[in-house]
Amino acid sequence: MTTDSFSDNRRKHHIYMDSKLDDLPLTMEAYRVYCHLCRRAGCDNNAFPSYKSIGEFCFRGSFPNSPTDTLRRKAIAAVNELICWNLITKTSRENNGLQTSNHYSLTDMEDWFPNPLKPSSLIRGKKDLGGVGGH
Repeated sequence: MTTDSFSDNRRKHHIYMDSKLDDLPLTMEAYRVYCHLCRRAGCDNNAFPSYKSIGEFCFRGSFPNSPTDTLRRKAIAAVNELICWNLITKTSRENNGLQTSNHYSLTDMEDWFPNPLKPSSLIRGKKDLGGVGGH
């Protein structure tokens, strides 16, 4: 039997987000892709969607007239941003020496970086993120 409240009687919401994620200065694209990967990941924290499907699921609603390749590029940039924060790791999957897909693993919050390894290509008009690098 499931309940709609926690043991301390606080009501459960449909989505729980840890403050550590909410406090990161992620671009809205990276945040959306992270949510999508979390939803797609199994209990082992692994997901395997293509860049094309990530772009369609995450960005088609906001950019209904954009070419599929544009949405795919947004997905690639968002995934790269998540990697720079160490929110996810990405490994290429291959068959007979040809890349077939990517394997994404959600990392533990304790392993997230306090600053990204490099600035996101999705951030417009920012010259310096203050503290970028150093890892």
